[in-house]
Amino acid sequence: MKSKFRNLFWVRIGMGFLVFGLVLYFCLDSLFRNIKDIMILPAFIVLLFLFYLSSGLSKIHTLTISENGIEIQLFLSQRKRLISFDAIMGFEYETVRYRNRQGYISNGHKMCFLKLKNGERFLISPDTFENYDDLISNIKRNLNEWE
Repeated sequence: MKSKFRNLFWVRIGMGFLVFGLVLYFCLDSLFRNIKDIMILPAFIVLLFLFYLSSGLSKIHTLTISENGIEIQLFLSQRKRLISFDAIMGFEYETVRYRNRQGYISNGHKMCFLKLKNGERFLISPDTFENYDDLISNIKRNLNEWE
């Protein structure tokens, strides 16, 4: 079984690149025209912040679940790693809830981490993967077979 990315995941990444490109264009355009605009400093700070956030792109991975284990492939570098089912301790869940001044916006959603015996954790997010429920049930089924 292979993981599938959500369409909104790609839209979010595309919007990030669009905003990054627009702010970069604004900064470079202002620098080359020698405009002493007060807005260049906030734009430069936003550009640095977006550059920092883009470092998370290197952590995006796809999952392939087979009888042998879980293959984790980094999306940008295409580097692969196979994790056997006996190296997995289990799942760890964290609830993410968003709030504003009046209180919580929703009940939130759970982030699922695959916890390994060596202490590492890999995120399997319902926000990223379209077939999140199938991935989790497939991993649980294979873990039960190994126990």
